[in-house]
Amino acid sequence: MSLLSYALKRLAERIILLVVFTIFMWFLVLGFEQIIGINPATVFVSPGEFLHAKNPLLAYHIALHEVEKDLGLNYPLYSQFVIYLEHMFTLNLGTCIAGHFAGESISKILIDGFPYTALLTIPPLVFQTILAIYLGSIAAIKKNTKTDTFISNYMIIQYNIPVFAITIIFWVIFAVIYKVYPLSDLPYLSHLNNILLDLKIFSIPWIIQTLVYGFPTRGILMRNSMAENLESDFIRYERLAGLREKILRTDARRVSIIPVVVRTAIDVAFVLSGDLFIEEYFGIPGWGYILYQSAISDEIVLILGSTFLLTLYALILLYFVDIFEAIIDPRARKSVK
Repeated sequence: MSLLSYALKRLAERIILLVVFTIFMWFLVLGFEQIIGINPATVFVSPGEFLHAKNPLLAYHIALHEVEKDLGLNYPLYSQFVIYLEHMFTLNLGTCIAGHFAGESISKILIDGFPYTALLTIPPLVFQTILAIYLGSIAAIKKNTKTDTFISNYMIIQYNIPVFAITIIFWVIFAVIYKVYPLSDLPYLSHLNNILLDLKIFSIPWIIQTLVYGFPTRGILMRNSMAENLESDFIRYERLAGLREKILRTDARRVSIIPVVVRTAIDVAFVLSGDLFIEEYFGIPGWGYILYQSAISDEIVLILGSTFLLTLYALILLYFVDIFEAIIDPRARKSVK
C-alpha cells in the first residue's frame, strides 16, 4: 500500500471514529434520557428552589423552559441531533448554563485552562521520556543483571502505583505537614504572570508526574527494544567489523528510540486532557479541573463540548503518529488491508 493510500485510509478511519463517538456522546448524555421520557433540563432546576415564589409551580416551569431553550430541548429529537452535530463540527460549543462556569463561553473556558494544563503536563512528559530512554538503555545494556532487575522492577511497581494515592500523600506531606506549599493555589496563579510563584506552584506536581509515575511504559519499551536490537544481525555485523562497543550501543539506542518516540506522541494525545487528581488537589485550573467541575455540577454542555474537543485533538495527533510511523517503518503500511 502506498503512503498516500495509507494516509487517506487512516484519515477516513479517524473521521468515522470521531463521528461515531460524537453521536454516542449525544445519545448517552441527551438522547437516551429523552427517549425513555426523562427531561435532561430537570438536572438544573429543582422545584424546591421556588417554594417561596408566589406561584411555585409556574416559576418552576418558566425556569425549566429557559433551561430547555438553552439546551435546545424545545426542538424535536431529530432536530436536536442535527443541531448538536452542526455545533460540534463548527466548534460552536455553546455557553455553560449552570454550575461553577455558569454564563461563560465553553470555548473561552477551554482556552483559558489550556496554558495551565500545558505547563503542568508538557515539561514532565519531556523529562519522563529522557529518563525512560536513559534507564531503559542501562537496563538493556545490563540485561539479566541486578541493575536490570532493579530498574525493571521499579518501572513495574511504578506503573501499578495508584495515581490518586501518591498525589494525596505528596499533598499531605508538602501542603499540610511541612506547609511549603499553599493549601489552595487558585488565588496565587495570577494568570501565569509571576514566574517564581508559578515555578513554586508547579514544582511538586512536576516531581510527582516525572519521578513517581508517568514513564514506566516508555522505559520498559526502550529496555526491551534495545535489548532486542543489541542481539540483532546488524549489530552483530558491526561487532564483527571491529567497531567499538560504545558505537554499537549508540547505534542500537538510535533504532530503539523510534518506538519510544511514537509512544510519547501517543501519550501527548492524552496528557493534555489534564490530570484530575493533581489539578484538583493542588488547585491548578487546567482542563482536568474544568472537567471535574463540569462533572460534579452536571454541566452537560461543557461536558459535551470539552469531550468533543479533546477527542478531536487526540484523533488528529494520533493520525499524524500513524503517518510518522508509516514513514519510518513501511511495515506499518503492509499491516493495513
